[in-house]
Amino acid sequence: MGIYDNSGLGIKLPSKGILYAIIAILAILFLWYVVNSAINFFKPQALQFSLSQNELQASGEDTSTLTVLLTNVSEETKKNVSIEITASIPGTILINSKNTLYEAINPIAKQESRQLEYLLRANPASEMLPGNYTLNIKVKMDKEEYTKEFSVKVVK
Repeated sequence: MGIYDNSGLGIKLPSKGILYAIIAILAILFLWYVVNSAINFFKPQALQFSLSQNELQASGEDTSTLTVLLTNVSEETKKNVSIEITASIPGTILINSKNTLYEAINPIAKQESRQLEYLLRANPASEMLPGNYTLNIKVKMDKEEYTKEFSVKVVK
């Protein structure tokens, strides 16, 4: 027997028909994954936010506007909606609502949204050090709860 014997390793490959079936099944699974990911990407989220600027002066001289968009993604009207925005280190970032008293977030009908705005300012009395400070947004819609976390950079 030579080194290059034609006997092989004893492994038989499936026929071409089975190979094509396996490739077709894998292609269908991949297509299903792509379509499902696209649907979830474009589906409205219950809690979204944006910042006008991500950097604040430690002196408290400038502000950033936090825009929060609440969307009722359920199939029923939500009557008890509350929002709470807090800094992970209390007293470091001052959070003031720009919304008037006439703007109520209750109730929110199904697939309806509310946009709320808040002013963020570094608290100069807290003698903050430059760095990133974490803030949390917590929204309750009846029994459902949604949270987001983000950071604001404080500079001298």
